[in-house]
Amino acid sequence: IIALYLLSILPQIIFTALPPLALNIAWFLAPAFYLIARRKKNLLKISLATIFIGLLTVSMDFFLLHNHAWEPYRSSFSFPIFRASVEEILWFFLHVFYVLVWYEHFLDDETTTRISPRIGLLIAGSSAFISSVLLVIYLFPDASRIRYAYGIFGVLTMVPMMAYFLLMRRPLFKKFLPLAIFFFIFAFGMEIRAVQYGLWAFHDLKNYLGVFTLFGARFPVEEVIFWMALGPGVAVAYYELFADDGK
Repeated sequence: IIALYLLSILPQIIFTALPPLALNIAWFLAPAFYLIARRKKNLLKISLATIFIGLLTVSMDFFLLHNHAWEPYRSSFSFPIFRASVEEILWFFLHVFYVLVWYEHFLDDETTTRISPRIGLLIAGSSAFISSVLLVIYLFPDASRIRYAYGIFGVLTMVPMMAYFLLMRRPLFKKFLPLAIFFFIFAFGMEIRAVQYGLWAFHDLKNYLGVFTLFGARFPVEEVIFWMALGPGVAVAYYELFADDGK
C-alpha cells in the first residue's frame, strides 16, 4: 500500500501524467480493495456510511468553494458541479471509504456486523445538511460569503465531535489515534505534491488563519488542522455513532 502511494506522489512524471481520476483510484480505491481482499468486511455498512458521511464532506466542499477557500481540483471533465470537479466530489467519497476500510481492518474488532438503527439519523441529517448548504448558496450568494470560512466551518463541524469523544468516550478516542497518525502522514505528503503540481491550490491568503510554505507548496493552517489531523477521526466518529456499534 505504501509503495503504491509513494509511486503515485513522488515521481513528477507519474504524478503529472496520471489523470486526476486515476490518482483518486491509486490513493484510495486500490489500497481499500487490497485490504478488503485480505479480510472480509461488511461492505454494505461501510458503503452506506461512506455515502452519507461523504455527503457531509461534499457539503463542506461546495460551501468552501463558494467562499474561495481553495481553487477547484484539476479535472479531466469540462462540467463542474456547483464549482466542484467530478474528481473532487469523488475524492471526498473515496477518501472516506478508504478511512473506514482502514479502520475496520486495523483497529476495529467487528464484534457485530449489523448496521446500527441510528443510520437513519445519519441519512436524514446529511441529506438535510447538503440541501441546506445548497439552498443558502443559491438564495443568499453574497450573504453566505464570509471571511475565514474554512476555519469557521471546520470548527463548527469537526471540533464538537472530537471534543465529545475526548471528554465522554475516551477509550474510543484513543482508538482513533493510530488512524490519525497514519492519515496525517498520508495526507501531508499528498498535499505537498498536489499543490506543487497544481492539482488544487490556495490563493486567497487573507482568508486563512495562517499559511505554511514547504518545498514550494503553500497551504493554509486550516488544511493541516481540519483535513490532515481531524478529518479521518471525525469520519470514524460518525461511523461509530451512526452505523457501527459505538465501541
